[in-house]
Amino acid sequence: MIKLFKFEFIKATKNKLFLLSILIGIIFCCYSAIYVICCYYADLDSLKTIAEQSGCIVNPMLPAYSLYNKWIGQEWISMTSSLFFLLLPLTATLPYSWSYCIEKKTGYINNVYTRTNKHRYITIKFLVTFLAGILSAFVPILFNLMLVSSFIPAIKPDVYYDIYYNMPISYIFSEIFYNSPLLYILLKISLITCFSGAFAVFAQAIGTIIKNKFIVVLFPFVLVLIFNYISNVFFPNIELSPIQFLYGGGDTVSSCWVIPLELSVLILSSFFIMKFKGEKKDVL
Repeated sequence: MIKLFKFEFIKATKNKLFLLSILIGIIFCCYSAIYVICCYYADLDSLKTIAEQSGCIVNPMLPAYSLYNKWIGQEWISMTSSLFFLLLPLTATLPYSWSYCIEKKTGYINNVYTRTNKHRYITIKFLVTFLAGILSAFVPILFNLMLVSSFIPAIKPDVYYDIYYNMPISYIFSEIFYNSPLLYILLKISLITCFSGAFAVFAQAIGTIIKNKFIVVLFPFVLVLIFNYISNVFFPNIELSPIQFLYGGGDTVSSCWVIPLELSVLILSSFFIMKFKGEKKDVL
């Protein structure tokens, strides 16, 4: 089983589409970092000029400029930060979600089933696709976080400056953000990467039903856009769309059941579809 996992993981991480997904994410995250860093130093120059003219020796806006609201998971100034989360369902599926669909279509899967049982193969394929989706988001975010933290100090957020953080006290994670901001970053990265992995395995599950590679890759992206529209129109008082509550400038979640419920539905439904369609229906 370990040998099969290594083989699938190498296939997932060494194909061109995986590298393309990482590259797209890094470009977005790099632009976001450069933009906020330039804005940060431009604002510092402006505040320095004001201080020299007024004789003020204390910067009252200091808590408004921090790593905790300038990394891509919490900033909304640059266009690329919104694009990163808008395209997350697409960049997550691009690396490896199409593999099962292609292997089934070409007949490669029949060759695999002669060497290992279906349960083992589908479980490994599911796990590797999930990890590929996680990495497609984690690597660019980590790059952004390292770049921003090299230039902007990690000043602890102040609740009186909440308009600069888009973090009202009604948000379910606001207490963590203001008391343990580093823990909040770890939590937010975990949520983003888990949703990215969930999008990836959901597309893979769709690949057991649909034979077209391009539809498989695009399906979660289109579905999330539709879900985002439904959320905005029919549920204006509670944010249900992941591309909104994961994005730093989007609407915050005020209900604790939304995030775990959506993650559970995506992952479990994907797994059961893979098990039923792949293990029960696919035959040699």
